[in-house]
Amino acid sequence: LAAVGVNGLLQIHDAKTGKLFKEWRAWRDGSPPARDGTLAFSPDGKVLATGDDTGSIALWDTASGKASRRFHVFPHLGHLAFSPDGMRVGCSGHAKAAILDAITGQWRPPIPGHTGLIDSMGVFAGGDAVATAGADGRVFVWDRRKAAPVASLLPRINDPRAISCQGSILAFADGAGTISVYDRSSPKPLATFKTPADYIWATCLSRDGKRVASVNNKATLRLFSLGTGAEARLSATIPPGGSMSFYGVAFSPDASRVAVACEDGRVRVCDTSRMRWIQELGGGERLTREGFVAPFTDVAYDPTGAILAAIGEGKLVFWDAALGEVILRVRLKEERGRTRIAFSPDGRWLAASERDRSVSIWEVRSGQIVGRFRGHEGTVSGIGFLDGGRQVISSSYDNTLLLWDFSLLTQFPAGSSLDDAWNGLAGRADKAHACLWQMVHEAG
Repeated sequence: LAAVGVNGLLQIHDAKTGKLFKEWRAWRDGSPPARDGTLAFSPDGKVLATGDDTGSIALWDTASGKASRRFHVFPHLGHLAFSPDGMRVGCSGHAKAAILDAITGQWRPPIPGHTGLIDSMGVFAGGDAVATAGADGRVFVWDRRKAAPVASLLPRINDPRAISCQGSILAFADGAGTISVYDRSSPKPLATFKTPADYIWATCLSRDGKRVASVNNKATLRLFSLGTGAEARLSATIPPGGSMSFYGVAFSPDASRVAVACEDGRVRVCDTSRMRWIQELGGGERLTREGFVAPFTDVAYDPTGAILAAIGEGKLVFWDAALGEVILRVRLKEERGRTRIAFSPDGRWLAASERDRSVSIWEVRSGQIVGRFRGHEGTVSGIGFLDGGRQVISSSYDNTLLLWDFSLLTQFPAGSSLDDAWNGLAGRADKAHACLWQMVHEAG
């Protein structure tokens, strides 16, 4: 057991007996007398890495107490961690991160990414990559396996937002009311559509990537067609019009319908062939503290198009998409702000972001929550499934993307008991992680 104090005194104790094994000073002579420190053991316990908020790092031989290497990186260093093979040391602090080769001492460049909050995120078909739009004016394409941007759309864009992905195509809006469409393999736009709106709330690509839908502050739904040789534009005023906000938009799988999540607590559905509104769905008439109907903030069709779901302040509702009848209504915590939802590729699960900065996973058939992920320090701005539905990814205003192992949750169906988890833990070592996860979930 190791500990370091603000005065640089480093101690290693025997964890069983508590006996002091070795101690020495981690800070160099002449350095500031008091500093915040951090440390991490290598996997084999033979090396101890220490760092402080001036950016100094040292690698110590735990047997001799001698420093084998010293380095200096960026200030405000807050965390250290060894890779599982002990060959690299990761460090982070104040929106910076870098990786050190523990043998050569060479540093890889700081991990690139957004320098401001991530406003929105979209997942490409196949779940191998995602695209993000940030307040820093950048749009990045990320490879799931590399955990790093593989492409950047340049130059910087005026307030990119409302990103949507299908196949290899991505679409997003900017602060000037323009919608841009790109192929992720090229920095050159496939198409741009200028709208008269001052603010575009949301965009959505059809499953075949040939149409783009948008909703704006002019209470207008607009559809744009790609690859026709000419811009095909259709529009329809969203009832009841006025200055209402429209937070989410979604195509049905066959693109015959578009659903819009509205501020007045309704989901309105438009027939795209006639551009006529054919459904106005309620069922989630929860009131805000001021007495207004709570808004819906996102909407999504399941992969079959049979179910339509919407989430809002304190509510999650599922409808029969054809009949417009409520199938299931779930009451959530009464929290304000925008939340997001996404169906898994098989339609069995629904991922939802909540205002407490968590990501919850719901079984659609039963309406039961099967797990909750926590780790973001800011509002969750985007959510989706990767790797064939085995992983969940989320973006946040805290400037991070987090990848969650969703497969652990599905090893225990909704309603599994604590006894099931104990039995699994005793029976198979390869299920230990999943069993412990289930115990944490059951304990609340």
